[in-house]
Amino acid sequence: MIQHLIPLYDKNLDYARLLVKDLPDARLAEQPAPKVNHPAWIIGHLSSTCDFLLSQLNQPTLLTQEWKTPFGRGSQPTPNRSDYPGKEELIDAMARGHEAVKAALRSVDLAILDLPPSAEPIRARYPVLWHFTIHAMTGHEQMHLGQISTWRRVLGFPSVY
Repeated sequence: MIQHLIPLYDKNLDYARLLVKDLPDARLAEQPAPKVNHPAWIIGHLSSTCDFLLSQLNQPTLLTQEWKTPFGRGSQPTPNRSDYPGKEELIDAMARGHEAVKAALRSVDLAILDLPPSAEPIRARYPVLWHFTIHAMTGHEQMHLGQISTWRRVLGFPSVY
């Protein structure tokens, strides 16, 4: 299963890079409507999700609490660009998170994925860690990357495909 999941995860990271490549850093927190997820929040949130998945796999996490607070579960994007790291730092954090998750999945005893997640909010929705892992690495990322694609079009940026 892992050998099939990792190429999809890699494709998501490639797509994230492509989606923000031509965006001016100063515009990454623009919200064309209230509470719209913008690229700065989305990329940071996906990085935070990598860290959370690492924690569920009993692996060391990469991000500081100061990083996790603006992007973690229940956080809300703000239109203040200064609330977020720069574009390169955001993408680098997501890339480091992806690499750490892939390394973890290649090295952990995969029996851990048959256990319930340790975090209660996740356990209520995903009875075994396999379910959450697949969701986090595919559907969750793809949904948020689709938000960046829509954001681009609403703000007049061209499609990347």
